[in-house]
Amino acid sequence: MKKKLFFCTLLAAVAASAEIPAVTALKKGDFPEARRLFAEEIEKRPDDANLKKGYAALKTMMRRRELFDAEENPELLQKLGKVLRTYYYHWGLFGEAEAVDAKVHAKAPSPANAAAYAVTLLNLGKNREAAAVFEKLDLAAAKPGVRLCAALAYARTGNTDKAAALCAKHPVKEASVNELALHARIAAVRGDAPAAAEAVRLILEKSPEKHHPQLKEKLFTAADFARVAAAPEFKQALETASKVKDECAGCPNRGTAKCDHANDPNHKCEHAGDPNHKCEGHGRESAKK
Repeated sequence: MKKKLFFCTLLAAVAASAEIPAVTALKKGDFPEARRLFAEEIEKRPDDANLKKGYAALKTMMRRRELFDAEENPELLQKLGKVLRTYYYHWGLFGEAEAVDAKVHAKAPSPANAAAYAVTLLNLGKNREAAAVFEKLDLAAAKPGVRLCAALAYARTGNTDKAAALCAKHPVKEASVNELALHARIAAVRGDAPAAAEAVRLILEKSPEKHHPQLKEKLFTAADFARVAAAPEFKQALETASKVKDECAGCPNRGTAKCDHANDPNHKCEHAGDPNHKCEGHGRESAKK
């Protein structure tokens, strides 16, 4: 089964959702209350498409969770667990994800399911439990993200040499932004300020400028960075400017009517005046200004 990279991504770290009561309840894992509040909010704003999508996704998740709880077939559990896990990760509900991953791993103890379970334990700060699961995996055959998550588990539990050895297999200059976030955490936990600073610099260069404040507030102030927070090179890295000139460059729907930003009134289209870019709504609006 092909899986997406499943550790906590920077997208989750910088996602900004309007804190309506329904969203607040959802982030707390109070799904019945969130469902009730979504329905109330939709009565007030019946034309809000995004609100309706959020409500529909919540109801679908709740139905799937009922099916998951009653299911014992390993293959069906994996399919249901995958979509539930994605939903929980989006909202940072790692406790909910742990229950899903634990059941899937128990019924279908494949390397992929074990790695998913270990990553969720890591996100919950259950570092020794995560390291114990990673220890049983063939990390030489694992994907870079899994190896780096294992390295973080080892670093947090004091096995810094083993963490460094795993990181050495994945140079930061070849890493994705999500992998760089792991590199930064691992180096910081090890007390390697220059390495942490280098990863932070690359993250900020590769991230849109509008994401920088939340990255600095939510990611780079995490407990993992405590040992290097006062280091001059780390402080200097935090001042790195973005090199991202076009935030739509990686959009899979670029040039189509399904652009990810089509319904975002705050998005200033980078392609105003580009006759080949067909983002509906914001493209035309920005071009007028």
